[in-house]
Amino acid sequence: MSCANSGFIGYPILLLTLPSVAGVVLALNMMVANLVVIPLVLLLAERGRGDGGRWHAVVGKAFVRLAANPLLIAIVAASPCPPLGWRLPAAVARTVDLFALSSSALSLFVIGGTLVALPMRGLGRKIVPIAIGKLLLASAGGGARGVRAAGAGMPRSIRRCARRPC
Repeated sequence: MSCANSGFIGYPILLLTLPSVAGVVLALNMMVANLVVIPLVLLLAERGRGDGGRWHAVVGKAFVRLAANPLLIAIVAASPCPPLGWRLPAAVARTVDLFALSSSALSLFVIGGTLVALPMRGLGRKIVPIAIGKLLLASAGGGARGVRAAGAGMPRSIRRCARRPC
């Protein structure tokens, strides 16, 4: 449940509500997910394989596999470009824009194709905890944070009334 669908769900909602910060928030979210969450998940997966070994050997194997991740290679390779003012050639930029504009439609095809290939029998025990976590717990946590953030911007008299009857 740690890898949210921030690019296709969270970003459009944030773009509608807070357009001035949506791009920065998405970029930071993607950086944390790709540089912190995914390495930790890979580390846990390596540990769960039960190869036995010391923790530093497990960490070393995880980082070797992580170093071969094309997404992280692209992030590291592209990081010096904006500060140096390097831009993509026009033809390459148009191609990247074309892929960016078609990525949401393409993702629906990939998700649909993946779901069609899954057998429906016996998945209940695997699906129910994820559905509860994603739909109920994550929504409740997000709603609580939203109410708390909204309350921080309210005048003191309204916040006082919200805590107890006026």
